[in-house]
Amino acid sequence: MQKKRNTKVFLRKVVYLTSLFFFTNASAQIGSGDVADKIVAWIDNEIILQSELKMTTAQFIGQYKIGDKGDISCDVLETMVLNKVMIAKSKIDSVYVDKEQLDQELNRRIQQIFAQYGGDASTVLEQYGKTIDQLKEEIRPNLEEQLLIQKMQEKITAGVNVTPKEVKQFYKQIPKDSLPKFSTQVEVGHIVRYPKPSEDEKEKTIRFLEDLKKRIVAGEDFGALAQEYSEDPGSAKLNGELGFFKRGDLVPEYEAAALSMRPGELSQIVASQFGFHLIQLIERRGNEFNSRHILLKAKSSFNDMERETYLLDSLRELILKDSLDFSSAAFKNNEDPISKSTNGYLTDSDGNYKMSVEKVGTVYFTIEDMEPGDISKPLAYVDDEGKTGVRLLYLKSRTLPHVANLTDDYQQLREASLSEKKNKVVEDWFAQTRDQIYVRVGPEYKNCKILEE
Repeated sequence: MQKKRNTKVFLRKVVYLTSLFFFTNASAQIGSGDVADKIVAWIDNEIILQSELKMTTAQFIGQYKIGDKGDISCDVLETMVLNKVMIAKSKIDSVYVDKEQLDQELNRRIQQIFAQYGGDASTVLEQYGKTIDQLKEEIRPNLEEQLLIQKMQEKITAGVNVTPKEVKQFYKQIPKDSLPKFSTQVEVGHIVRYPKPSEDEKEKTIRFLEDLKKRIVAGEDFGALAQEYSEDPGSAKLNGELGFFKRGDLVPEYEAAALSMRPGELSQIVASQFGFHLIQLIERRGNEFNSRHILLKAKSSFNDMERETYLLDSLRELILKDSLDFSSAAFKNNEDPISKSTNGYLTDSDGNYKMSVEKVGTVYFTIEDMEPGDISKPLAYVDDEGKTGVRLLYLKSRTLPHVANLTDDYQQLREASLSEKKNKVVEDWFAQTRDQIYVRVGPEYKNCKILEE
């Protein structure tokens, strides 16, 4: 019983996310020639198809190496039904997803897909058989449902928390032979610095783009020049064209320039966080617009990199002498936006500071021979977006392989305890709500006893 309950707690957190992930990777492979699907559950005006259930269950089993497929299939269906009930109830309670939040998250998901293929739009088109605009339109409804479910969960579980006593009780209830085993775990932080191009280099880049603009005005082809010079790998191969975006999808500087022009018009040189743009508006449809650009990035020099390296060397000496603690140094100097809010500390996908060494990637090769409290010399660094910089790595702690315990793994146990408590609140909410929503499960899944203990 305890094992099943822990599985259901885990499923509450991930099943909808995995079903969406599966959509973005598998939807292109599901053709119109598939056999007729079967409905396995009806929830108000929503349905769950046999194919959706099988797809989500298979991915969950494969990704998390969970056996006992029968039980998992029932738990997955239970969670999918609950998600649909929350969607139906959101309409009754007038709970909606903010359009700006949806657009921002959709753009982020598209960027993730782009990154998987090196930012190459033509490769994305080849893999999915769809343009970026078509992908966005297919992903949007699923993503809106996901955000709506998250909003409902937050509303239902608002104010739920756990005390240290409850965490301890949760831990004691887990059978000793069911306690998770952790591999070596580490707490690692870094301070990242990116070299800043000089003003002369920026002016040089702007002048080059202005020369390209003159060449286009004189009759040269914008697309050919974009293919030759643009440093945006995703659009360069498409003659610089980005495709249609809605207002709010792109960085403000770019959008403001594009929306202030007439079709065919060329912009002044526009600076953004990505570099310098020469923009041409192609077409506008209400709040949607299609444009193309040539992107150039001002180059940093060796001296620019040396300046940041010298700063990190100075910080390292202060930290080693205990004149400055790592968190304070990172708070003031770290330029990595992801770890900025954690004072430089790296976290896993669940926000845990303690990470298994398998999850730290190439960082492991640097910290392998370090002792807790050690800090590396400045190291070359390339981030996920391809930006080159330099960083310090700090090893705060290392925990050897062990069975979960309250001393070393309190944060993880607290999260598990909180998930179980929230799960119970959601189940109680469902029991009180299901009379308001039509719910029917197909006869082949009657033994699942949806949400019955």
